[in-house]
Amino acid sequence: MPARSPDIGSSANGPNRFYRPRAPSGRDAVELTSTAGARRRYTSDMAPPTLPPPGFDELSADEKLEYIQALWDHFSEHPEEVPVPDWHRQIVAERVAAHRRGEMTSRPWPEIREELLARLRTAR
Repeated sequence: MPARSPDIGSSANGPNRFYRPRAPSGRDAVELTSTAGARRRYTSDMAPPTLPPPGFDELSADEKLEYIQALWDHFSEHPEEVPVPDWHRQIVAERVAAHRRGEMTSRPWPEIREELLARLRTAR
């Protein structure tokens, strides 16, 4: 396996056209921190991603799904290296705090899972 590049947005094989975070409008740069603590700085002069990537529209539906699955698999191999924006962390902190104050409710996963599976069974 090739060595990982230090920056998201590029790889050992060259630039990654598919993931280049943009700074929020009105800002010159945005800094993202992975769950492992790695920090990445992105500036507004970065080119936007090419979406869809060249050749994607010519793929069959099955090939598109395989491509998307491969992309997901690539990121999920090392989730600790995926940067998490500070605003994501803020939303999670706000929701956890609201839950602890009793302002939100929760249900156990097995209950939710069974409900979703029942919906799928009746939808077919």
